[in-house]
Amino acid sequence: MSTTILNAPTPDQRKLELLREHFPHAVETDAQGRIRINASALQLALDPTNPAGIQVEEDGYELR
Repeated sequence: MSTTILNAPTPDQRKLELLREHFPHAVETDAQGRIRINASALQLALDPTNPAGIQVEEDGYELR
């Protein structure tokens, strides 16, 4: 039983596989094997009528 737990995919691996399954053009892998999620391609796939995508504004506080 312990071998199945050790070989089971992590939650992050499952989420990445779901992204690759549903949005294959949004997940890129470079020559070094690093994985990059193309946010603009993902936004366009989720809402093709809004090519500008979702605009995110960051509000915050700064302590100097």
